[in-house]
Amino acid sequence: MLPFSVHTSVFLLLCCILLPPPWIPCVLACQESCGNTLVPYPFRLSKCGRKDFLLHCNEETSQLQVRLNRLNFSVMFITSQALLIDPMQGACGKPNIKYFSFIGESSYAIPESNYFISRNNALMMYNCNENSSCGCDIRPEFDGVAELENYFDCPSQYCCGLIKEHSLLRLMKNCTSFVSWAINSDIMDVSHSQGLKIQVQYGLELEVWIPGRSCTCARNADCLYNDQGNAHTCRCKDGFSGDGFAMGLGCDANG
Repeated sequence: MLPFSVHTSVFLLLCCILLPPPWIPCVLACQESCGNTLVPYPFRLSKCGRKDFLLHCNEETSQLQVRLNRLNFSVMFITSQALLIDPMQGACGKPNIKYFSFIGESSYAIPESNYFISRNNALMMYNCNENSSCGCDIRPEFDGVAELENYFDCPSQYCCGLIKEHSLLRLMKNCTSFVSWAINSDIMDVSHSQGLKIQVQYGLELEVWIPGRSCTCARNADCLYNDQGNAHTCRCKDGFSGDGFAMGLGCDANG
């Protein structure tokens, strides 16, 4: 008698042949991980996912990494739609803006990649010259600034702003380094005299967009295109959960 794993593989193979996506998420037969972190579709380590979303696993530290502008950045959190990375290379205040050049104000696309700087980021800019006239219209719900200064030895002088409300080019202009806070989608409403109080997590959020106009979404998922119409992502419809991709987990009915 064949072992259970062989029976399972044969069953999945037959399902993929007889019932192709979006009915059966064939990628279930192929799953990769780095330490305790599962790598979801469309990301790839060696054999699963798409080659244009290749990640690296540091075997010594079990740290997942993404390569941008010829540098490896630690991945702090990962979903099928986004990455949260540590934007710092070494100590806080060390020049790092040059590593995050982007193409155009409309998309904030990182060159030679399929990643886009999300507008759900709040930036704190350091080492800004005298020509900078920015203030600070945000403050984390917790004392994140003091935490950065104490733990990462960040400079005490900084500028900051929400990418949703400011030009990224303007925020980065005349400064050499930054750190970022990914914003919770639910922004707390407080008076402007107190500043904008937000729920945040340290890290730079990068959006993931599948290149091409041909939709790769599963049944019961919406295909969402970027503003340029040349890339897309997938999102399960209300009442369904999953990653939304035909070659990923697809979308299963809740309950």
